Amino acid sequence: MPEPGPGADGVSLRRPLGVSAGVAGLVLAWLGGVAIVQLTGAVAVLIVLAASAVAGIVAAVAGWLALGRVRVGELSVPSLVERGRPFPLELPVASGRPLWVEVRRGDEVMASGWTDGERFVGTATTGRRGVVDEVEVRVRVADPTGLLWWRRSACVAIDDVLVAEAPNDGRVLVARTSSNGDGERAGRAGAVAGEIDGVRPWRDGDSDKWVHWASTLRAGELVVHDRRQDADESWLVRARLNMPDPDAEAGAVRNSLETGLRRGAVVAVAIEDGESQPVRDADDAARWSASAELGDVVIERPARSWFEHGNPEPDTRSTLRARWWAAGSTGISLILLAGVLGAGPAMYAFIAVGTALGAWVSGRALADDGPSPVWLRAVVGVGSVLALLVVVASSGRVDGLLEFLSGPLPQVLVVLVVLHGFECRDRRSVRVSLGVSAVVVMYAAAFRVDDRLVWWLAAWGVVTTIALSSLAARPDQPAAGGRRTRSATIAFAAAVAGTLALLAVIPVPSGPAVLALPSLLEGEVDTPLPGAVVGPDGEVRNDGSADSDGDRAPAGQPGGYVGFSETMDTSVRGDLGDQVVMRVRAPEAAFWRGQTFDTFDGRRWYADEEYGRRYDGPVIDLPSTMGNIRVAPDVEVDEFVQTYYFERDMPNVVFHAERPVRLFIETDVFVRPDGALRAATTLPDEAVYTVVSSRPRIDADRLRQQGPIGERLTAFGQEALADYLAVPESTTPETIALADELAAGATNSYDVVQAYEAWLDANVEYDLNAPLPDPGEDAIHDFLFDTRLGFCEQIASALTIMLRTQGIPTRLVTGYIPGERDSVTGVFEVRASDAHAWVEVWFPETGWQAFDPTAGVPLSADAEAGTVGEELVSGLSATVEEHGAQLVAVIALGAAAFGAWWVVREMRRRQRRGRWGLLQDRFTSAAVGRGASAGATNPDLARAWADDDRARNAATELDRAAFDPAFVDDDETYRTTRELVDSLAG
Repeated sequence: MPEPGPGADGVSLRRPLGVSAGVAGLVLAWLGGVAIVQLTGAVAVLIVLAASAVAGIVAAVAGWLALGRVRVGELSVPSLVERGRPFPLELPVASGRPLWVEVRRGDEVMASGWTDGERFVGTATTGRRGVVDEVEVRVRVADPTGLLWWRRSACVAIDDVLVAEAPNDGRVLVARTSSNGDGERAGRAGAVAGEIDGVRPWRDGDSDKWVHWASTLRAGELVVHDRRQDADESWLVRARLNMPDPDAEAGAVRNSLETGLRRGAVVAVAIEDGESQPVRDADDAARWSASAELGDVVIERPARSWFEHGNPEPDTRSTLRARWWAAGSTGISLILLAGVLGAGPAMYAFIAVGTALGAWVSGRALADDGPSPVWLRAVVGVGSVLALLVVVASSGRVDGLLEFLSGPLPQVLVVLVVLHGFECRDRRSVRVSLGVSAVVVMYAAAFRVDDRLVWWLAAWGVVTTIALSSLAARPDQPAAGGRRTRSATIAFAAAVAGTLALLAVIPVPSGPAVLALPSLLEGEVDTPLPGAVVGPDGEVRNDGSADSDGDRAPAGQPGGYVGFSETMDTSVRGDLGDQVVMRVRAPEAAFWRGQTFDTFDGRRWYADEEYGRRYDGPVIDLPSTMGNIRVAPDVEVDEFVQTYYFERDMPNVVFHAERPVRLFIETDVFVRPDGALRAATTLPDEAVYTVVSSRPRIDADRLRQQGPIGERLTAFGQEALADYLAVPESTTPETIALADELAAGATNSYDVVQAYEAWLDANVEYDLNAPLPDPGEDAIHDFLFDTRLGFCEQIASALTIMLRTQGIPTRLVTGYIPGERDSVTGVFEVRASDAHAWVEVWFPETGWQAFDPTAGVPLSADAEAGTVGEELVSGLSATVEEHGAQLVAVIALGAAAFGAWWVVREMRRRQRRGRWGLLQDRFTSAAVGRGASAGATNPDLARAWADDDRARNAATELDRAAFDPAFVDDDETYRTTRELVDSLAG
């Protein structure tokens, strides 16, 4: 310990001592979270793992730093003690927080216990005789979470402490001699007769005839006559060297010396034939037994390692406060899991009542400090066996990860966790309970994708942190003071900054592992016409144009975008709203493709009439479709995993990113020649399916290198792609002329696309209320030359037809743009208003490539996944920007609440301390600031100001106010003392 105080030297490094019981459960929970991330690709679980890892590191550093503030003073201990018998010990240890202290003599622990933040007062014992001129003081402290313990030690030099050997009845060599005297004394040595020479306390061996009753009655203890003997006896006790037990020899010699003294003999001691040493009283005999060197005593010293094993916690029993906070952590995790499962009120009631009852029962056991009742152990055992039997009985009927998640496993897990709560009484079991709670939270967070997850995780994190810190505290430890509050605030800020820094280098997970690709479908309805597009109600979809009556027609159903049908009228725009229709877990943004259209009549688009081939689910290997050619070997191709979670009843369109190769869905699917996927059933609310796409990383240079597509097409290619090259008869010469003009000078088709997109961006305006073209008028001409107002369907249609006039194969695709990404769940929130139409252009070397003049979805090579930290910071920034006023109000309200609590707490403290107590606090604080020990007495505190009379007078008055029963508190005395303290503090 740095600057440990007078007499301290040999300071050791701060080193880890060990981990607390139950930490293995928390480590296994963390590793379980890693496995969950690997299986599911859940960003929320990754954030929990990163935050917990950084918090553990910050807590460990905080524990290490806490030892640097420890100051050890001078040890106060008696100068003569006896081996095996307790003796008082006091050691100033200034730390600002309770610490566990060990006072050691070599490998022997003489005393141990908690400090009060200022000093350690306890009882010590030692098992070896000898002279102690230094002790080792070991200070042990846990990090704020109580998981990792640190140790530091210092050798403290002390005035010699003699550890005497306890007397025993062993045989020793005693040489006795007598000498007769002259005069009036008569009798032999030790006889009752003799001349009286005062009185003395009773000794063992004295005769009851010697009792001096008058002195005995006054003193309250036996007092005898002290008689001078006529004959003096001398004892010389000889100690033997190198006996099998030198300590036993010392005890036997001490016993003989004290026996001789009690008998009035003149006593001396010698080692073997060495020089004799007179022994005047029992203390001399004890000192000799402590310091005599009679041979070496063999002491077995345990091997020491850098990181010691075993539980370093002095207390193993949990605190009641920690037990209830742990119950809160468990309850939150189970409620979060129940929400994922769609559990009913009975499950929530069972969780709430079960966790509270478990905390109450185990809490009572903590208070009683007794074993668990037999009936309780029986209930827990039987319940656990029944739960496992249910798992075994039900496991054969479970198919698929999400079905297993919603099947018997979670319900049994809930039962087991609740039952375990009845047995949580020691710190190990409470930490294991917190580890199980963490696994449950991460398990649920992996499948919960709604935007309320962040609040559940925040609540669980706060409660779990409080539970861990409560386990780290002493049962009687007072609340943290201002210095510790500041330290906690700094540690929290460091943990947040460290978590963001760590997440800044961790890429967004690419997706779930193949063995965990989720699929879930319940409540579906078969389609009336196989392969057709049906709405959420199961009816065959149309675009609504027949009922438009010349005006915009609403889609009429959630998710019912008009582009999800067999035809699409460019003048019809559904009333889509802003509700979330689905959430997509994917590593990066992409178009979520739905329907493909190839034929245009000047106003309406038509999908391919062929419904395609039916493939049986739930695992479907999708064939390559028209135009998806194999890319060159030098083009990087990634596996792109997307999982779709439906929040509304949707059409049977199976959304996917480009080039799907495998589909996990609990139904059959029709794969159309144009690559569109249609389920054989409706896709209701809460449907889940996963698509694996083979996504080539294509950039602008790769597309430019393919040159002008029209010139590269052979006759066979023009015939195969004829539907994607067809221009409707209604296309006007003005449209063709504009397309030719904008394409002039371009050496490749990619630049033509870019020229068209740039012109549209500069010359047309996005408007949902654009006027309709006159009957019979070409919709593209009306949009480009008359109104220049339109929405995505009209813009994409214009781009498609203009490209076709240049011999570039093009088709129109509808679906959804990526949506906004939730930075905690890591999923894209897709709203009804994100329904969109865009263009796909066929390139001879890379196949179909999406383009959109209105949505900023980058090319695949430019859409690499960012890091979790970037997404999190971006999400937090967006939240602050969007809800800045509300956040300021919440922070202000929290600050006001904290201020009110602090004022009430301070008022209560001042009332409890009184004015003299507050004055004492100020005097102590000023003295400690000048180097005094916080636990010193007032006279010692006054020495911090050297010989200043003001300090001595203030100390005297403060002691009078605290300890003098005759002290009268008057205003004048208080005023004078306060002025003294003010002058010293200033």
